Amino acid sequence: MKRLTFVLLLVLGAVLTGCAQKLPVNTGNDVGVLAIPMMGQKSGRGEFIFSYELTHSMNHEIAIRITPGAGEKFVFSEALPAGSYTFDTVTMYAKPTITTLSSVNKLSRKLDPPVRIQIEAGKVVLLPSRLRVSIKPGDAEEFYQVTSWEEMDEETIVTMKKRLESMENADGWQIQ
Repeated sequence: MKRLTFVLLLVLGAVLTGCAQKLPVNTGNDVGVLAIPMMGQKSGRGEFIFSYELTHSMNHEIAIRITPGAGEKFVFSEALPAGSYTFDTVTMYAKPTITTLSSVNKLSRKLDPPVRIQIEAGKVVLLPSRLRVSIKPGDAEEFYQVTSWEEMDEETIVTMKKRLESMENADGWQIQ
């Protein structure tokens, strides 16, 4: 019995460790990363069918892609060259599945005020707003994906930075 319990604990530990989020590896090429706090919640059997992209209306070269996932605490940008960035547009893209359709394929809206970030080499910059994405049941077989941005207070920002510092690959970054 003890042996079975030990084996089950090992398997559970491997599964939980394998599912844990981790920071991207620092390539050391004068790049940084944006960490976007996220809370993905599902109630019922609906799937996340929308992804999002932050861009600037005049410069689409740099885009932050956000694909929600249930239980994930952060979304990370790809490595970004050090510099200042302004994002003034968020675009929602539908990703229909075999069992899920959407009446919206692509929808953009202006961010007011725009999101301004400063990326520094070797640093993970925490966005001070959290993206909250949830699936809500509707009528019959329908469900809705609801998205909102919420400003984080100083205590929450400190908590999020501690979470980033405890993630795998954090030793290669400074958390800002």
